[in-house]
Amino acid sequence: EADNCTASPVVAFVSDVSDGNTCPELITRTYSVTDDCGNQILVTQTITVDDDTPPDLTCPSDITQECGDKDPVIKIPVATDNCDEDVKVTWTRSDGLSSAALDDINSTFEVGETTITFIANDDCGNKSTCTILVTVIPCDASYCTYTQGFYGNEGGLTCDGMTAQDLMENAFDMWTDDFVEFGDADNDKVFTLTLDDILNGNIFKMLPGEGPSAALKGDATYSDSNTWLYVPISNKGTIKNNLLAQTMTLWFSLANDPALGNLEIDDRYIITAESETCGSEIPVIGTEWYTEIPQSIFEYFGEEEFTVNELLELANQALGDVISKDDISFADITEALDAINNAFDECRILMSFEEAEPLDIPRTGSDLEEDLSFVTQLPLYGTPVMDIDYKVYPNPFKHKVFFDIKANENTSLKLVIITSTGQLVEVLYDGEVLDGTEYKFVFDSKSYTDAMFLFRIITDHSDSTGQLIKAR
Repeated sequence: EADNCTASPVVAFVSDVSDGNTCPELITRTYSVTDDCGNQILVTQTITVDDDTPPDLTCPSDITQECGDKDPVIKIPVATDNCDEDVKVTWTRSDGLSSAALDDINSTFEVGETTITFIANDDCGNKSTCTILVTVIPCDASYCTYTQGFYGNEGGLTCDGMTAQDLMENAFDMWTDDFVEFGDADNDKVFTLTLDDILNGNIFKMLPGEGPSAALKGDATYSDSNTWLYVPISNKGTIKNNLLAQTMTLWFSLANDPALGNLEIDDRYIITAESETCGSEIPVIGTEWYTEIPQSIFEYFGEEEFTVNELLELANQALGDVISKDDISFADITEALDAINNAFDECRILMSFEEAEPLDIPRTGSDLEEDLSFVTQLPLYGTPVMDIDYKVYPNPFKHKVFFDIKANENTSLKLVIITSTGQLVEVLYDGEVLDGTEYKFVFDSKSYTDAMFLFRIITDHSDSTGQLIKAR
């Protein structure tokens, strides 16, 4: 301010008065101006405080989930602002999920592309956005399962050289926990399979399983033999509940091939074919076979298609006694599990679903009827294996190979033929044998193209395996 007498009057701050608003906030600042004679006036200044700068927001990188990868984990980015110390970041997904609806940003992403938009808003309404793209690549028509015979065989190999133990360990790596529960924990009817059961080889005693399909009778683990009766598990360590054995088998495959879980089963008959080479998507015409889902499974799901994940959940409900045999046949659930386990065995390629039974192609090889008409008595010489002597001949063989077995005591006996990759081919015998009695079993390979098979002989006190070489 100028004065008529004082060249430089004294200017002093008096006060600031805010209008109480924000964005913008108006502040009236008052000053006093005093000359040398004590004359004073008050002057005001209007200050506008506003923020028109948006927050800084940087999105994470785009994500592509290949077939079999773990589900992506999206982290919400942190925004910074020149005025606001705590900037809220919200998000929306192109499939309709959002933070506003309290959804989980990492909920399952469907096959295809999903866009996630992040929005940062500061206190003055300035907004920044960024987007990422999550791409889920499907497994096309190729899915990978393996059978009980494979997972229960220490010598089983996949076409790319992985062992059964490799696959089962990988299943737990994909699962992220070192245990998995089958059944229903809320109902206190659970069998807990642990990673240690795989690492110490106990899984090869458990599988392949057998016996009636039933609900569990309590909480059980393999490490506590006092709980085996709840499954049940035999004194040799074999699961005597085929529903549990088939459920475990499917879980191993789903953990290694998560895309299989989203496969919708449209009709009763699943037709698959071998792939041209290991990992190929090209089917080999002439290698088709089919598996069958019981009609009762479709009726349970209201005559609608269902996913493999939903079938696994149904099996766990049956094991956990959440549903009863009055609701649905447990044997039918087991048959459906077996149909999936065999349909895509060794990464077979899905050809089609059919409503009517296909009569021009065979059923899966593991569905062979048991024929014990060839069991006869004979003199026998062989190598003792605790409770039996046995001899296998000729080996190599052209079409037929013979098993001569003599029981040294009353015992149970199971004789099975499996492929080199663990697929069950045929059960030659599963029953009791009597002390001193001699038996002959025959395996006829004319229906099979494999060059090598494995046999497994299981008794109360022994478990023997060996190779069978087919001469060319």
